[in-house]
Amino acid sequence: MQQINSNIFKRKQITDCLAKVIITLFSLCGIIAVFLIIYFIVASSIPALRYQGFWNFLTGTKWVINNETGEYQFGALTFIVGTILVLTLAIIIAAPLAILTALFVTEFLSPRLRTFIIFIIELLTGIPPVLFAVFGRETIGMLFVRMGATGPTNLLTAGVILAFLALPTIFALSANAFLSVSKSYRFAALAMGASRTYTAFKVVKKAAKTKIIGAVIFGMCRVIGEVTAMILLTGMAAQIPNLKEGFWGFLLDFLRYPFLLKYYYKI
Repeated sequence: MQQINSNIFKRKQITDCLAKVIITLFSLCGIIAVFLIIYFIVASSIPALRYQGFWNFLTGTKWVINNETGEYQFGALTFIVGTILVLTLAIIIAAPLAILTALFVTEFLSPRLRTFIIFIIELLTGIPPVLFAVFGRETIGMLFVRMGATGPTNLLTAGVILAFLALPTIFALSANAFLSVSKSYRFAALAMGASRTYTAFKVVKKAAKTKIIGAVIFGMCRVIGEVTAMILLTGMAAQIPNLKEGFWGFLLDFLRYPFLLKYYYKI
């Protein structure tokens, strides 16, 4: 009997060692792949940085690659500014909507209905961003065209659709943050005569403030890498929206190359 137990123990040890070796190899493959990607990006960008200089690359506003004339200009400022503007607009739209919805769902709905709504909203994270982008360009974008935009791809369309992309993530994390607040906070506030609304907004929301900030940051990090959606919604032009036509014109500024107007207006 003792020998049988010893054999079983040895087999488990061998299995554990094999599992550790396999997991370690897969982990090393992932780490090596990441470093190879970083090396490829850095090595490929060195000739351009030597040609133009790193500071000119950061502050340049033109992106021109013309093999016929030999003109090469690489300016990242327009892309940096565009990313910041779109993310700022997405945060302004998504954060209040997601946080207040999560607070209402967790504090005012019944447990059964709360579970159902959280499940439905979390399902939205599985929808491909490309579908969101196409839907936004052909519906919301065309709505903005009727409101004065020169095309469906503009800063406002991109901000709205990216807000919808970030909303499920921010909502799910915010809901978990509110649910993780100890019930003793709620009971103490109610025992002191506070209303349910006051308890939700002044006690629960304040107790979960740190986690809510993390939820917003995580939601924005999720959408900042949606390159395909950004290209479909804002275009590929190295152009910063201008304020010549006021703030509303700034939001509806057309970001694509002018020849793409033919695609939408058949001219």
